[in-house]
Amino acid sequence: KGLIKFSKLIQVGNPDLVILFGDRFEIFSFAITSYFNNIPIIHIGGGDVSYGSIDEGLRHSISKLSYKHFVSNSLSKKRLLQLGENINNIHNVGSLSIENINKIKLMDKNSLEKNLKFKFLKTNLLISLHPSTIDNSYTMIEINELIYALNHFKDSLIIFTYPNADSGFSIIVKKINQFLKSNKNVHCFKSLGQTRYFSLMKYCDCIIGNSSSAILEAPSFDIGIVNIGKRQDGRLKSKNVIDCEPNNHKIIKSIKKSLKMNNKVKNPYYKTNTSDKIISNLLKIKYPINLKKKFYDI
Repeated sequence: KGLIKFSKLIQVGNPDLVILFGDRFEIFSFAITSYFNNIPIIHIGGGDVSYGSIDEGLRHSISKLSYKHFVSNSLSKKRLLQLGENINNIHNVGSLSIENINKIKLMDKNSLEKNLKFKFLKTNLLISLHPSTIDNSYTMIEINELIYALNHFKDSLIIFTYPNADSGFSIIVKKINQFLKSNKNVHCFKSLGQTRYFSLMKYCDCIIGNSSSAILEAPSFDIGIVNIGKRQDGRLKSKNVIDCEPNNHKIIKSIKKSLKMNNKVKNPYYKTNTSDKIISNLLKIKYPINLKKKFYDI
């Protein structure tokens, strides 16, 4: 459906280039459509790795279809060079999402409590767990072990966000709803939006799960980070990220350790003026663009 509808959109709009952010399967369909219609692709966020999800293959595939790249760190730039991309078309500008955090007006604590209809407690835990798309049986293990571990934190406020729509998400949703019914200190939200989600990061003590947001954005909020399982394996991580196997005893231990740590760290994905650097570079492009792409051997 994406290929068909995006093809119609491109034929009507006839764009000079297409800018794609990230590595989701919806974006992949737009990349294929653009490539077959000879529309130059600008890819933001390529070169990262996350071995535990299908996003890994999609991200690198989009990069190979792309004309120009804006990456968030030097390791990602190096990986694109390994993929045979032209060094002159790879630009390390930092993360757009981190820059976005500094521009969003976050909600104050009282407003957030009224909006979400709960009261913060002494300890507040934000949970964001997505399916392990490489193996659904692993998803079942992760959510079961996490729920078991969270039973140990009865005096804490526990806030779940819904998993994304990857295969296996219904397994997580079912377990969350069961946990929700039997615990008054637990809340769950299907969609928070950026402002409320980032505001929660500001006032929570620890984010737990396997979301890329915990790796990319959370370090900017001085919040503890417990990364469960393999979904984010390979990503560049800040010093306060605690990697943890999906084992309830190890999860409990990691959360307790995180709550005692000094979580004021430097976010490795932050650079100044990210969007300005991207725009400045795009304005220098000369048309028509030569799309005869060469593989640059190392």
